[in-house]
Amino acid sequence: MANKDITFSILCPTRKRPDSMERLTKSIFNMAENPKKVEIIFYIDSDDLESKEKADELKQEYEIEYIIGERIVLSDMWNKCYNRARGSICFQGGDDIIMRTQGWDTQIAAKFDEIDDKIGFVFGDDMSRGHPLGHFGTHGFLHRNWIDTAGYFSPSCFSCDWGDTWLNDIAKMINRHYFVPIITEHMHPNLQKAEWDQVHLDRLERGKKDNVEQKYRDLYKERVEVADKLLKFIKEFKK
Repeated sequence: MANKDITFSILCPTRKRPDSMERLTKSIFNMAENPKKVEIIFYIDSDDLESKEKADELKQEYEIEYIIGERIVLSDMWNKCYNRARGSICFQGGDDIIMRTQGWDTQIAAKFDEIDDKIGFVFGDDMSRGHPLGHFGTHGFLHRNWIDTAGYFSPSCFSCDWGDTWLNDIAKMINRHYFVPIITEHMHPNLQKAEWDQVHLDRLERGKKDNVEQKYRDLYKERVEVADKLLKFIKEFKK
């Protein structure tokens, strides 16, 4: 019987990186204080048989679900995973992450326990130092209250990148941007921690072709609208 007592849902798009899927999965569950309250949901492209095989293998030991679908834009993959999620707290996962902190789940849960309405973007240290520590979360956690109020986990329009910037910027607009001292190490080639594989090269090409950065700028008003929805939820929750 499937475990229904899930607190954390790790939402994770993946493509042709079965070894990274396994590394992520083991780090998530092995570092959790309550692994039975954690699930991972992968989004796998329909032509990616090696990832499906790995997910089936991991499912024998861990609480794993996966979605097989057509190749869609990256940001919408998190939404598809969220639609399958059972946890109240969801993580914007990636297959190039390693969870390094024992008890990461209890620390994140404790932070959300401090927030009565649960509206907040909570994140750890990705070890990149690309931003001052605590200033930017490349991979963070949201409660269902945020996601359902916004109407989505991530705007379904970015073919690469910018989904994390979206969450950081809105969280700062509403003053609900929270750093927690856990390590979610990002094994990115920019940091010399991984190779520039075809998945990364395709991502760069998509970003250039789609002018994703300009698209992000053009959607400022939508971010303001989401922030207003969240502030309204916060205000009404206090009544």
